[in-house]
Amino acid sequence: MNVGIFGGNGRMGTAFASFFKNLGFQVFIADKGSKYSNIEVAKLAEVLIVAVPIDKTENVIKEINPYVRKKALLMDVTSIKEQPVKAMLKSKAAVIGMHPMFNETTFGFGQKILYSPARPGKWLPWFLDVFGEKGGFKLIKISPKKHDQIMAFAQTLVHFTDFALAKTLSRLGPNLSELLSLASPASCLRVKIAARHLAQDAKLYGNIQFQNLQNRAVLKIFEEEVQELFRIVTKHDLGRFIAYFNQGKKYFGNYGKMAIKETDVLIQRMIGVGKLPTAQPLPKKAIATLGPSLTYSSFAALKWKGKKGNFVVYFNSIEEIFEAVESGKVLYGVVPLENRLQGTIRETHDCLFKHRVYLVDELRLDIHHCLAVLPGVDLKHIQQIVSHPQALNQCSLYLRKYFPKAEWITVSSTAAAFEYIRQAGDEGMAAIGSKEAAKHFKFKIAGRAIENDSSNVTDFIVISSEKPKAQPFRKAKTSLVFYFQENKPGSLFAVFEVFADLGINLSRIESRPAPKELGEYLFFVDIEENADSKKGRMALNEVRKIVSGLKILGIVTLPPGGHRPPSS
Repeated sequence: MNVGIFGGNGRMGTAFASFFKNLGFQVFIADKGSKYSNIEVAKLAEVLIVAVPIDKTENVIKEINPYVRKKALLMDVTSIKEQPVKAMLKSKAAVIGMHPMFNETTFGFGQKILYSPARPGKWLPWFLDVFGEKGGFKLIKISPKKHDQIMAFAQTLVHFTDFALAKTLSRLGPNLSELLSLASPASCLRVKIAARHLAQDAKLYGNIQFQNLQNRAVLKIFEEEVQELFRIVTKHDLGRFIAYFNQGKKYFGNYGKMAIKETDVLIQRMIGVGKLPTAQPLPKKAIATLGPSLTYSSFAALKWKGKKGNFVVYFNSIEEIFEAVESGKVLYGVVPLENRLQGTIRETHDCLFKHRVYLVDELRLDIHHCLAVLPGVDLKHIQQIVSHPQALNQCSLYLRKYFPKAEWITVSSTAAAFEYIRQAGDEGMAAIGSKEAAKHFKFKIAGRAIENDSSNVTDFIVISSEKPKAQPFRKAKTSLVFYFQENKPGSLFAVFEVFADLGINLSRIESRPAPKELGEYLFFVDIEENADSKKGRMALNEVRKIVSGLKILGIVTLPPGGHRPPSS
């Protein structure tokens, strides 16, 4: 079976293309510079997915409708549903509208997909199998009209307030660092969420505001309420303010108490579990890794620390670790690179390209998860499973078998899952993490080795700002990244041919979307050759003639046998 993706070179299109390729489907891409046109893919494909920007979606659907086969399935992935579904129904094909509630960086098991089976025909069982059973997505059925009504609140209204907040701050000009340092934790969280949205694609968010037909009525009511509140505040009318306040409070009802609990946990995580104050000097020759302690990253750092005897410090994100290493605040960083079950860690690859650091070593760690609950909890009462997204995905088969209706709650680390549940005191929650963390937090282990595959391992890399001395005669592996300014047929083959002609084996190949100014993709490659050797220098000199840019990420000594270190 084959799948055609319109906009298949975009970020979400690329994610869906990889998803289908991994399931064994043939994938046709229609996009700028691609081999096939929209009409050619419409004629070829059995399953068609429109993954172009919202403002172009209807035009693409109208263009391909006359050429889509009657036996085909036509879908879209936009964040509005009424207009795209209406347009797709004018074709002869089966129609299912989709709205992935995630972006390309969080694509995977446990994520939500809203779907509208407007005219599914014979395709609904296939859709449920591919995305539900094989893909592990949580599928939520909803009509196009209901979808757009809810999104007018959940996306448009919420985002609108963030944009207005940011513009107001920009206009008034308070010092951001001072604002965040003096504001309450809850206010900091509010500002950070707004900043998160404003750090993304303005065109995407603009189209979410513009294209949903339900938006205008919702935003008009919001405008009226803001004006009413402004009048109350400027007149210092406490009685009317209390009445206004209580109307909102009544709407939230008992959820208000639950929200306090849940945001208390978020605030506790935000203000410092494992995060050192910036004013506090770090130990000399410190090793940075993802915190808090009792995470698998911390186990990897402690394992590698045995070689060096350095002090381990904890950070809240991979990006922060790279920044600390690059700036010289710490000597080393230990970060996850790849998991056998879930694949590569995208953020690590992006940071390797972005930051001036060197990959100096690597290690492998066995990953065995357990399910743990507060003492005295009956598993029949479990309604929510809490852990890091990777851990939830790695245990998806177990969770779908024993807790099919449980909601997945993602937190920053496996250790944070235990903290989250302990602070919430919720007996309807279970954590997934290490047995060491369960023991430390005094949880009862209810299931051991619950990962999908007992051979589950994660490869970690060690980074440093200090470039290792050249040792051209040692047997080593070189990690590098390169890119092409233009996506031309045969370009990648030409690079591989250089290595093949010199008898150099490639042990790993990954691709990531490139920054716009650098073409379409970054290609991460491991070659089993020392870049400082005569053969290595010869190969890289030839590759530089083909590519637009090349960066050597690091050189790591190969153990006996020429492969990664054995697992712990």
